Amino acid sequence: MATATFLKEHYPDCSVHVLGEGGLLKSLKNAGIRIVHKNPDLVILGEGQKFSLDKVHKAVDMILAGARFIATNRDPSPRREGWNNLSIAATAAMIEEACGRA
Repeated sequence: MATATFLKEHYPDCSVHVLGEGGLLKSLKNAGIRIVHKNPDLVILGEGQKFSLDKVHKAVDMILAGARFIATNRDPSPRREGWNNLSIAATAAMIEEACGRA
């Protein structure tokens, strides 16, 4: 996955906290990138259905403490009735606003 390749090239030996699941987690693990739950070098935002405000608050605190923030893409929400997943763009905007970096 592109995110894992980018991290290996630009942030070798980094630690990451991930807001995302599935393929993103698998590719980061396969690339040997350390996934942590405290004091990461970077917070990575990817696709996911299991977001909560608690998880977003934790990510914001990590960024405010010095972690860099990377969103895997800026895809918008589909904007159709019944859609139950905020896009990465919407979630990134919420995090950036909370961090004062919008």
